[in-house]
Amino acid sequence: MQLYKDGEALHAAYEAIKHAKRRVWLEVYIFADDDTGRAFADLLCEKASQGVRVYCIYDSFGSFGVEQLWTPKPALFEKMRRSGVRLAEFHPLRPWEGRFSWKPVARDHRKLLVIDDNMAGLGGLNVGGEYAGSWVVQSSTPECDLWRDNAIGIVGPSARLLQQAFVNTWRYVNSGGRMRKAEFYHPLGDGDFGVLASVPSMHSKFTERLRELLTRRARASS
Repeated sequence: MQLYKDGEALHAAYEAIKHAKRRVWLEVYIFADDDTGRAFADLLCEKASQGVRVYCIYDSFGSFGVEQLWTPKPALFEKMRRSGVRLAEFHPLRPWEGRFSWKPVARDHRKLLVIDDNMAGLGGLNVGGEYAGSWVVQSSTPECDLWRDNAIGIVGPSARLLQQAFVNTWRYVNSGGRMRKAEFYHPLGDGDFGVLASVPSMHSKFTERLRELLTRRARASS
């Protein structure tokens, strides 16, 4: 197990994806349309073109915000889809895009990566410039305050427990069903490692921004 801090965690994730041979499973709350996000998107497209099976879950509100209700979504997602990356948008904010029930305040904050079934990482870092600093790509955007966070990397059979957590979320997004309670994935064999998988959480920021938007629209039309 390896501890990473700040941008070095996303740098390690980028390098791990670069060397993937069979599968990439990526789950994030924010997949940003910035220099870092586009660098990751290009890499995922490249791996998919090499025959690697690439899966990516991203949160609708985290990645696009409320603005997606009246502005187009970033082109990088369609680019990934056309390149063979298998994408899953968690609880689409646009009601007409949801295949199942509309749950706008239930969000997926998990940040998880599994490579080739035997390497994994998790932590608090999303795919975006404010999380990567200059570790992944030299940003052309103005400097911003960088997030301080940690992540851990795991190599070996224990990575399959994190893979199981990803697969369950993938199945939920693509097949619907009831939101489950947090699940504990037991250690393998005689190992001590186990995973308590998170569940979607309520996002108060969404309700605040939606309330502000509706208030402004109501005042403008009065």
